[in-house]
Amino acid sequence: MLAASPHAAERITTLLSLLGHSGMRLTARQLWVFLVDLFFGWECPPRAKAVDQLSGWWWSRIFDVRTPLGRAMAREFDPVHWAHASVDNHLWLGDNEGARVPSEAPLLNPNGIHRREPGSTASLRAFESAKRAWFFLAPDLDVKSMVDRQSRIPDYVELLTQARSEPQRVVQKIVTEINRYRLRVTEGKRLYLSRHHRLTAVKRAALLAASESISTTSLDVHLPYRHEGRDLEGSGFSPTKLELSWSKGKGAVFGIDYQTWIQLRQPRTVHSDRTQEALDLALDLFLGQAPVKPETDPEIVAVDHDSGAMVKIIVRGGIRPTFEVAE
Repeated sequence: MLAASPHAAERITTLLSLLGHSGMRLTARQLWVFLVDLFFGWECPPRAKAVDQLSGWWWSRIFDVRTPLGRAMAREFDPVHWAHASVDNHLWLGDNEGARVPSEAPLLNPNGIHRREPGSTASLRAFESAKRAWFFLAPDLDVKSMVDRQSRIPDYVELLTQARSEPQRVVQKIVTEINRYRLRVTEGKRLYLSRHHRLTAVKRAALLAASESISTTSLDVHLPYRHEGRDLEGSGFSPTKLELSWSKGKGAVFGIDYQTWIQLRQPRTVHSDRTQEALDLALDLFLGQAPVKPETDPEIVAVDHDSGAMVKIIVRGGIRPTFEVAE
């Protein structure tokens, strides 16, 4: 069925391309091993029940979390998580024809299994297998829409594309995420130069504060190999990373690949988390080289990521400076 189905070939290519756009390096050898495994890599266990054989079909092994490619695909997209009322109903009742799945696909009746074994997970496994088979074999599916609604890679690709024509808007989007991640401030036109109050080997800094900010006009965004890519039109080459830098700084660069972009959009915690620790360190080094000159009255923004408390202190200049405190 895999070799004879143009729909399956097209949709597997779409998922592999999706991973490639995220910056995941896929060599020809990896792709070859992946395809060979789909065709020949599974052996049916002796005296296995029909339900136990479901995990061996190629449409299930594509999302096998025991393999690097399967784990990456399952993390970004799995048709099991895409709800479709009429299709789900047909598949649950074992009506493959109603779901437009080819009759030669060896699918089971999840509803019948559930009635025979109400306390078992076999019916859910049968439904998962049927839903994945439907995705690869059914005709006339809007695959792009399904993938875009579930995966975050298309949003990141759109950010890379926008960086070519509107770099300043991309700078503002990145600054908004940095401010939100560090200080929970949704400001996109000024970057708050947040610092932490302490750093120990056993606990991450909970309190971050900023007394200075800088306009996004002092920041630039670059696409590595952008100019080299012009000579590779049609080859499939496309940038997979952004670099944020200071316009008049000391050459500090904050690299943003897909994984960094995802981490930046998650809530900051104070727990032991090596990925967030690496992100915080990169931001500390980048913000520490900002070319800052006082432009307005001092404004201090402090956020306690442990308790969630936020305090803003504004110092008004003059003969008798005044302080404004807002919580």
